[in-house]
Amino acid sequence: MSQPPPPTGAPQEPWRPPAGPYRPPAGPRPPAGAGPAAGPSRPAADPYRPGGYALPYQATPPGPTGSPLDAYAYQLPAPRRRTGLVVAIVVGAVALLAALTVVVVALVGLVGGGRAYGEDADLDRLWDSCAEGDAQACDDLYLESPVGSEYEEYGDTCGGRFPPGEQLWCRGRM
Repeated sequence: MSQPPPPTGAPQEPWRPPAGPYRPPAGPRPPAGAGPAAGPSRPAADPYRPGGYALPYQATPPGPTGSPLDAYAYQLPAPRRRTGLVVAIVVGAVALLAALTVVVVALVGLVGGGRAYGEDADLDRLWDSCAEGDAQACDDLYLESPVGSEYEEYGDTCGGRFPPGEQLWCRGRM
């Protein structure tokens, strides 16, 4: 008994006819030139393909094919540099802080008023009245002057007559 020769077809090519003594079944053949056109968009029909239909032309997609060797061949595009954006944000933040500083200094200057004798005319009049012995003027000078100013200290001491920080009204002591 003789055995048929072993198969020689590669298993990774499923659409190729198997090697060996077997041939495809004979069938009617179309006349010459009547078959589907072979070309880049339509490959020649293969009788062993399911359904006998030709696949449309498919280009190879760009990028990796999934092989482990492709991991070194494909790289993502380099990230865009954003130095201009970073510089603009930093300059904007510095400008905003400078503007806020100017506003705060201006408001403190407006609210603070005079801090020493000769800087505020209204507080100077109360100072002069307190120096002449008017206890109510000393109390008013203490209440209306900015905190920590010479006006406040002069009103607190009732014109230099008592030690500072006793927290007593000049009107009751003078």
